Amino acid sequence: MHESRPYRGQADLFALYSPDTMQVYVLPVDEVPGTDVWLRLTPARNNNQYGIRPAEDHTLEAWAARQV
Repeated sequence: MHESRPYRGQADLFALYSPDTMQVYVLPVDEVPGTDVWLRLTPARNNNQYGIRPAEDHTLEAWAARQV
């Protein structure tokens, strides 16, 4: 059985590649609550935006643009 552990203090960023979207997504570890995080690829049907992390805001390109 795999045990989830927090990453704070052990890493600065999470970067992952999705073969479904062919995109790399980057999230600062400090913005990830606990051990799990979800990115939303499409808007919620009820237009809820509270607590939603749009995937487009976390692409490698979006992250790089914020570093300038």
